[in-house]
Amino acid sequence: MKKVIKTCISVAACLLLGQPAVAAKNRNARSLVNAALSEQAVLIASFPAMAQVDGAIREDCASKAKQDVSGAFCRCAAAVTLGLWRSGADPKMVPRLNDYLHDPTDAAARALLRYQGPELYSPVCAEGSK
Repeated sequence: MKKVIKTCISVAACLLLGQPAVAAKNRNARSLVNAALSEQAVLIASFPAMAQVDGAIREDCASKAKQDVSGAFCRCAAAVTLGLWRSGADPKMVPRLNDYLHDPTDAAARALLRYQGPELYSPVCAEGSK
């Protein structure tokens, strides 16, 4: 019986002590998402043609992640993807975006989709919505 009580106390302590870490992780994810959304708004205001790419990412998100195209998750997906693309993590992405801006067609926007997917945005967008 004492072993069961000790185990219950240990589990309860772990659960309670783990809560601040989870809350901090969620806050960090929300901060990242909010920053990405702000940057996205500035990007689209500065380069209106990027709205076409944003829309293509949202549509792709809706089909792959089974989410609403106008919902918070796909809005997050587009913002995070555009932010990652512009970050320089893939050194070829900024030139691709510049090429798109020189010829901003729907086909060119959709062609950029091959460089993104749920693996880019799902972790942060899922955490950021908690």
